[in-house]
Amino acid sequence: MRVAIIPMRSGSKGVPHKNIRMIGGKPLACYTIDLALECQLFDEIVISTDSENYISLLTSYYRDKLLYVKRPIDLATDTSTMVETILHVFSERRYSLDTNFIAFQVTSPLRSVSFIRDFSNSWSDKYDACITVKPFDRNLSLVAPLLQNGLFHLPKLDNTKTNRQSQGMIYYPDGSMWMSTVGKFMKNQSFYTSTTFGYLSPEWSRYDVDTELDLFIVEQLMRRANESNRDRYSTNEQESNEIG
Repeated sequence: MRVAIIPMRSGSKGVPHKNIRMIGGKPLACYTIDLALECQLFDEIVISTDSENYISLLTSYYRDKLLYVKRPIDLATDTSTMVETILHVFSERRYSLDTNFIAFQVTSPLRSVSFIRDFSNSWSDKYDACITVKPFDRNLSLVAPLLQNGLFHLPKLDNTKTNRQSQGMIYYPDGSMWMSTVGKFMKNQSFYTSTTFGYLSPEWSRYDVDTELDLFIVEQLMRRANESNRDRYSTNEQESNEIG
């Protein structure tokens, strides 16, 4: 059995109700849900939310295609974690330990069916978890806190090692997708172990919506992709007519 888990809490300080903000003609969350349905990988698609309004909205779009787990308020705060959310879903749904699941972040809407399928196919029983990652394109030796007096204090540096290339390629989680089995996740209560596999996400997918500017950028990228698809369809149709 394979399950998709899609957390959607209603509180957000940066962009209020960003999970259901209209973008490109539909709520942001629908981009993730639509692809989860389209890829035909999942026996269940579970929405974890604290909001009855979200449930009503999604029901109007998807009827009975989704399952809903009502999240308690104490698991829907700014400090609530993905781990707590997933464990709560497991306590409500009672899946077998060998059930495979993928958790999706709806604020990372730029995916494709092939991206999701390829990520799913990267699973192996030798892993505790698989996560999507992207390159960290800054030199860690140049990272430091900004002090209260405004000074940017760095330790003494070797000037020959301040460019990004000097540290080699390093990566960090991009927050798009996480995968494991119920048994392994309940044991580790984390996606991050010594046997976590990092799946390098496509460059075009590495955008997370956290601000109004992020929303604007993602909408422009979606619009450009749609225009490109329309142009490709028009070209193919014209070539087909010419051949006919």
